[in-house]
Amino acid sequence: MQVELALTSTQRVRTKEAVINSLILSDRTYLILRLPDGTLKSYPATITAKQMQSEVEQFRTKLEDFGTEAYLEPAQRLYNLLIRPMAADLAQSEPTFYQR
Repeated sequence: MQVELALTSTQRVRTKEAVINSLILSDRTYLILRLPDGTLKSYPATITAKQMQSEVEQFRTKLEDFGTEAYLEPAQRLYNLLIRPMAADLAQSEPTFYQR
């Protein structure tokens, strides 16, 4: 599935800023990466909406388990599903990271 997006002027990103959006459908998930140069790339994730909800809930629950590293396993699963596929493109674009 090819995903095309049109961004309005209010959605333009700052120089060197990458933006990640998700499109979670009942039977599949896509991550949309907007690189600092304006390029849009889509990455399919092999996870349904129900599976995504379960993974995120497991991660959130483990984060509340203070004093342990129980969150690491669900965090790694989410990273591998959602971020790892775009990691090379992110690294190559050298985005600026902002802290709020």
